[in-house]
Amino acid sequence: MENAECLIPTFGALTNEDIESINSNSHLIRHKSGETIFMQDRPVSHLIFNKSGLVKLHKYLDDKSQIILDIIPGEEFIGLTSIFYDNLYPYSATSIEEGELVYVNSQVFRDILSGNGKYSLQIITSLSSKIVFLINKMIAYTKKQVPGRLAEMLLHFSRNIYKNDEFSLPLSRQEIADLVRSTKETVSRTLSEFKNDRIIEMDDKKFKLKSLDLLEILNKIG
Repeated sequence: MENAECLIPTFGALTNEDIESINSNSHLIRHKSGETIFMQDRPVSHLIFNKSGLVKLHKYLDDKSQIILDIIPGEEFIGLTSIFYDNLYPYSATSIEEGELVYVNSQVFRDILSGNGKYSLQIITSLSSKIVFLINKMIAYTKKQVPGRLAEMLLHFSRNIYKNDEFSLPLSRQEIADLVRSTKETVSRTLSEFKNDRIIEMDDKKFKLKSLDLLEILNKIG
């Protein structure tokens, strides 16, 4: 099927013609930390693929508050649902690390999906996996207290994003609170308790997970 290199995942299903069409209608752009990628309620013009760096998806509830829906690592699509729903972004995206993003013309992407059923199935599978992940996280958060939510967050960053028990978390205490649906004060107090109990080592944004067993217990019991 394919021999040419593509700017976005092919899942082994794109033809060379598809790849040429995507590459000729895409732009690779480097973003700095803190840059807005797209804004909530604005029209969708591109499919975006995150090649490297971390991106937060966040929804403004009013002028003063927001919730962070997800943290997107490298090698994942951003805002894939928006390509198919209402042509408006239902949330905002902001880079929290320097990285590279691929912007693909959304109509070109839709045309390829229309003509390539195998690739469409892979995209639907990827989209479904992300939706199930967010639903499960939402349900879990309704059952867990803040220690359980923070344990889940730390384990997620360790296992799924950094793949290391030591990492530097590029989030402020307020952003962590927005991610785990809590307050900045409660997050700071709970992390300090984790540190005092030797569950973690912490120095500002640098974390080392010392007791994975205890974090897993907190994650499970909430």
